[in-house]
Amino acid sequence: MTLYLAAILGALIYGGIDWISETGKNVLSKKYIFTTIINILAGCSLIWALELKAGQFEIAGIDAMKIIAMSFGIFGQKLFKALISMANKNIKTRFGINKK
Repeated sequence: MTLYLAAILGALIYGGIDWISETGKNVLSKKYIFTTIINILAGCSLIWALELKAGQFEIAGIDAMKIIAMSFGIFGQKLFKALISMANKNIKTRFGINKK
């Protein structure tokens, strides 16, 4: 159960960082909240599919599985944000996919 909470916490921390950064009020938009919920479900599904358990992997007395679960939430948020940006035709990407 703690690994699921860590994944949720990771996604919420990333959302909090976005809230105080340039994204600001867009964090409270339906689109951002929806992608956050999808990300949390994806992170929890990944924990379930890999059958990760708390205490499976420790480094210097620290439960590394909690850090890995939290990183699922953080990296998932970043991945969804990048995919949404790549699909936005108003944003120029380095690959030139969305030429403006």
